[in-house]
Amino acid sequence: MYRKRYNMHAPERIFQGLMLMMLLSLLQPMNSLAGSPQKGLVRSGVMEIEGKTDHSIVVSERTFSVIEATSVFDESGKRINLDDLAVPCTAKIEYQLRMDSSPLCLKIQVKELRSSSRRDWSSSDYERTK
Repeated sequence: MYRKRYNMHAPERIFQGLMLMMLLSLLQPMNSLAGSPQKGLVRSGVMEIEGKTDHSIVVSERTFSVIEATSVFDESGKRINLDDLAVPCTAKIEYQLRMDSSPLCLKIQVKELRSSSRRDWSSSDYERTK
């Protein structure tokens, strides 16, 4: 008579595999925070950009963070760096709200420049206009 052998290690291996999958699923959100913006509450609106720094823009005296992944476009739709953004200007800004931090810009699309708009704008210019 043939007897089927039962592998005693099979349930243990299944348990280990399930634990590994759970651990990897918990680590995935942490990895997404490091390089690219985490998807959350995303909003957009046409706003007046009053100033900029190396890593942010100022809208209605509120600072919006700008990271390397942020897409910035001039009034003709050409992709530009934040350094080349002329301010003050009117722009459509897509941003992500973050808890206990400034909003994160995902996309900036310039709609209209002002007669006083300059690409070589500095934060000291903002202080003088207040």
